Amino acid sequence: MMLIISVTTLHSLKAQWYPDPSEPARLLNDYAGILNMDEADVLEVRLMTYHQEYGVQIVMIILNDFGRNDPVSYASAIVDRWGIGYNNDEKGLLVLVKPKNQFGPLAVAVVPNSYFKDIFNEETSESISANEIRPLVAKGKMFAALNKGLDAIVANIDGNYTVKSTRKGKAVYYILLLVLLHVTGVYVAVFVTRIVRRRRERKNRQ
Repeated sequence: MMLIISVTTLHSLKAQWYPDPSEPARLLNDYAGILNMDEADVLEVRLMTYHQEYGVQIVMIILNDFGRNDPVSYASAIVDRWGIGYNNDEKGLLVLVKPKNQFGPLAVAVVPNSYFKDIFNEETSESISANEIRPLVAKGKMFAALNKGLDAIVANIDGNYTVKSTRKGKAVYYILLLVLLHVTGVYVAVFVTRIVRRRRERKNRQ
C-alpha cells in the first residue's frame, strides 16, 4: 500500500513540474534542444523586435514532456508563474510546443495573458495552433513552425489574420452523412416508385 501511494505521489509531483525562466532571460526557450543556435537567435531577435514595436511579450517554449497535463491548462499556468506580460502591465502570449516523442503525442498551445484575451480568444488561438504550427511540427520542422506561428500572431495583432476552421474532420463527416442520406433517399424513392407501378399494372390487368 505504501509503495502504491509513493509511486502515485511521485507521478503527481512530476505532473506538476514547471520549467523555470532561462537565465539570462530569453523569449525563446528551447528546453528540448531541437533548434540550432542560428535558428534560436533568429527567433529571439524577432520576438525582441515585436516586444519593442508592439509592447507585446511573446514567449515561446519547447518541451519534451509536461506529464499528463492538458496543454492549454499547463501553458496558462506557466503564463501566470512566469508573469508573461504582467511585469509592465503589457499584453503577453505564450506559445508552448511539445513534439511527438516517447513521452507522448505532439502538443501545441497558444495562450494569452488576461490583458490579451480580447484579441487572442480561444478560437483564434486554436486556429493558429492547429493550422499554422502543428502541421510543420509534425513534419519535424520546428523552426519553420514557430516562424509561421509568429507570422500569424503578428498578423492577428495587426487585424489581418483570418481564423481557419479547426473542425475539418467534423465537416467532412457531415458532408459524407448528407451524401449518404441523399443516395439512400434516391434509392428509397426508386423502390417506392417501382412498387406503385407494379400495383397499377396489376390493377390494369384485372
